[in-house]
Amino acid sequence: MSTTDTSLVIPFTCCVIGFMFLHAETGFFQTTIRKIAQSPQHKKYVVKNMKAAVEGLRDFIPNFDAWPDISFINYFALEMITVPHHSLGAFAAFLGYLWDEPYYTRIALCIEFGGMDVIHFGQMIYTILCPPGVAPFSKWPAIAWILLLLHHVIGTLGFCIEFFLFPLSSVPELREVVFLLLFAQLPDALLTPFKMFGSTTEDGPLARFNTFCMLPVSIASALYCRFYRYVPLILSLMETVESHYGYNFSMFAGVVSLLFLTFSAFALFMMLSDLYEALRMILMGKSIGKATRAASRSRGSSVVTRSGEGLSPKIPKRNGKDE
Repeated sequence: MSTTDTSLVIPFTCCVIGFMFLHAETGFFQTTIRKIAQSPQHKKYVVKNMKAAVEGLRDFIPNFDAWPDISFINYFALEMITVPHHSLGAFAAFLGYLWDEPYYTRIALCIEFGGMDVIHFGQMIYTILCPPGVAPFSKWPAIAWILLLLHHVIGTLGFCIEFFLFPLSSVPELREVVFLLLFAQLPDALLTPFKMFGSTTEDGPLARFNTFCMLPVSIASALYCRFYRYVPLILSLMETVESHYGYNFSMFAGVVSLLFLTFSAFALFMMLSDLYEALRMILMGKSIGKATRAASRSRGSSVVTRSGEGLSPKIPKRNGKDE
């Protein structure tokens, strides 16, 4: 193990235990969020927004139209975990980057890996070994699993190098990249609680706030953090890794970093697609999701988007008319 292992054991353990309580279905956090989300003034918005969030996966999910509202409310409660996860992680990483202090970067790595990655890995393994497993993995198709794994690979790699090999957090480039990657996801995470108060798929205050503020900020932060700064920082870190553990391990780290870059490109495409449809909705009065779904299905596309509309089951026609 690296010389930093003893300084990481306690914060890592605390992160795992703390975020396991946040994930616990019968725990205080999940039950409280579900109770609030099921109240009459919030339920309609939560269900509509969470349906839109997984709309692009409907063709991969059996009986998607038959999902009860509680499934989307449960999904929303799990999404709320991203708020403390990315807020605390980005704040700790910012302190490490601002003050050139490796300890805070190590805390950020513990929050990333211990607070989300290792828990999701455990839930995936349990779902495979003991079907139907746990939500959301019991309902997610394979493509959603793949995307989540690609999302988690870079944090897992950073933590494992830091914990088992050598203190990479002492390198300035690592401190910067950890902060940038945790910060890049923060705008999207901070929007989650607002999904109880309005729809992002119908013209209104929340949809306009999302379209003209949060989506542009998310896209700009993704371009800067996950591409413009990410690529040169990773190349520099690969040289550092190679100097300690050789060319082969450096190439392995590079492949893992490339996998995350692939996820970042896919996520950027999704955000640009969302922004395009949101602008059409607000400026041209076009319904979100309808035109895109028709076009993608006509060309046999399997592109996943988060926008959606028209999630009710199709009703068969009788005498040429809809019932």
